[in-house]
Amino acid sequence: MSQTVENEVELKFLLTPTLVNTILTSQVLPALDGTHERDPIINYYYDTPAFDLQKRGFALRLRKKKGQFIQSLKGGGYNDKALHHRQEWNQLIPDLTIAPSLLLNTPVADLVISGGITPLLKPLFLTDIQREFWHTSWKNSIVEVALDQGFIVIGDHRQVMHELEIELVKGHIDDLLDLAHHVQQLWQLIPIEQSKAAKGYAFLASLK
Repeated sequence: MSQTVENEVELKFLLTPTLVNTILTSQVLPALDGTHERDPIINYYYDTPAFDLQKRGFALRLRKKKGQFIQSLKGGGYNDKALHHRQEWNQLIPDLTIAPSLLLNTPVADLVISGGITPLLKPLFLTDIQREFWHTSWKNSIVEVALDQGFIVIGDHRQVMHELEIELVKGHIDDLLDLAHHVQQLWQLIPIEQSKAAKGYAFLASLK
């Protein structure tokens, strides 16, 4: 698989265990016309001790999903409250070993070329997530609705994380916003401005 570059557009909402139960028992999401899957996903986030990637606004992630391993660089773009616009550089890799050479066609290539970060990249934290998701048609677009339950893990420390993500797969951002407004009003959801990576960095800072 060659490296792919994607533009990620999604909205994120905070969930409590009570809300998770409410959503899953409401039959609203299961009733959506489309596919429904469940996946365990483990994400390992890498950076240098000086957080060189975070300072540039990027997160470097290795993902284990369905027996495959994917290296992703995520960042750039902007957040508008719960609406996240980011770019992703993704590539399948043979195992959970970081591959700095895959960053050479990304906005952080200069850090690799200079030799500054390659020997310093270390896993800082991971997210251990059980994801339940639906791909559905909404108006004139294809949207993924994902319910994530799990933890941010740093050594022996764990922080609970429950989120609902609504991502535009194909189509129009207005349709994404319309579906997001629908479920937000239905369950009185609270928007999240932080990505999972940002939450991980914040959790790491809180432990120092």
